[in-house]
Amino acid sequence: MFTGNTTFSMITFREDLCTIINNSLTYKYTLGGQYLLNAEVYNYWGFQKLCSMIKYQSVKKIKHADMLIKRSLFMGCVPILSRIEQVKIGGTLLEHFYFNLSIESISVTNLDKGLVTSQIQRDKNTFILLGAILKEDKLFCDWLKYQIFLISHIGEKNYLIKYG
Repeated sequence: MFTGNTTFSMITFREDLCTIINNSLTYKYTLGGQYLLNAEVYNYWGFQKLCSMIKYQSVKKIKHADMLIKRSLFMGCVPILSRIEQVKIGGTLLEHFYFNLSIESISVTNLDKGLVTSQIQRDKNTFILLGAILKEDKLFCDWLKYQIFLISHIGEKNYLIKYG
């Protein structure tokens, strides 16, 4: 039987998930900006297919942020939109993919933590939202890993000829 202060436990509950959601917002905005910059570089280099693919990912990150903001407000949290990690732009396509994968991996780890926390707190709606975002992010991580694999095996020039 729980005899503690239920108000305090609800505030703690919200603080845990609010922190995770705000961390996710940081990663989503960072990746959204980084992908937009990458897309413009690919456009400048003349690689339209790659530009379109990465620009689409940028838009998806902002849509994810929108869903997280709505969930945050519903939960009574204050979404923090002013934090962003350093946007990293490399000189080569391979560097771009490595930088993107690095931040995506941190984001995935944060979302995994959010799934566990929302499950422990029995917050089904947050669990479903974070799970859906996590699924998309893991798929894109797999795509990035495969592109890195391809470039390391066929070379950047051949990769861009075929997939650019």
